[in-house]
Amino acid sequence: MKIKENMKEKKSHNNSNQEQKNLAKITRIILLIGIILTSCFIIYEIIKVEPGYYTYGLLNSEGYAQDYPTQIKINENVTLFTTVGNFLNEDFSFSIHILKGNHSTWINSESGSNGTLISKLQIITLQHGNEWISDAQNISFSNPGSNKTIIFELWKIENNLESFLDILFIRLNVTDI
Repeated sequence: MKIKENMKEKKSHNNSNQEQKNLAKITRIILLIGIILTSCFIIYEIIKVEPGYYTYGLLNSEGYAQDYPTQIKINENVTLFTTVGNFLNEDFSFSIHILKGNHSTWINSESGSNGTLISKLQIITLQHGNEWISDAQNISFSNPGSNKTIIFELWKIENNLESFLDILFIRLNVTDI
């Protein structure tokens, strides 16, 4: 009887040791997988490429992005500059279309506007990290009216094809006095 009990105790002890060994193996495997996954996430964060972006702005006659005119007289020039910055992690080619509009002109941030094209600036290519400011653009209106619009559209040039990218505008009241 004692032999059978001893054998049961040994089997129970062996089973317990085996369970502990199996548990230790499983724990090591889980820890190893955790270390590998953590290392992969760290490496990904270090080497991932951040998405690029561009900047597009409108500057007043003094070169500031503020205090745009809202009232002008017939044939009085409004002087504006446009600026583009390339942070797209690649070269960026673009053109600027300058348009005029009135109270019935629609402006859409997805597709541009139906204003009247008055000028198209040459194609410019900027390398990553560079910024560009246009020459002074002098725009005037020959007829009085409220809600006149000066529109600057940014068009991306890729494979000699233009695609609309962004739009900026100011609204003016034009008086005859």
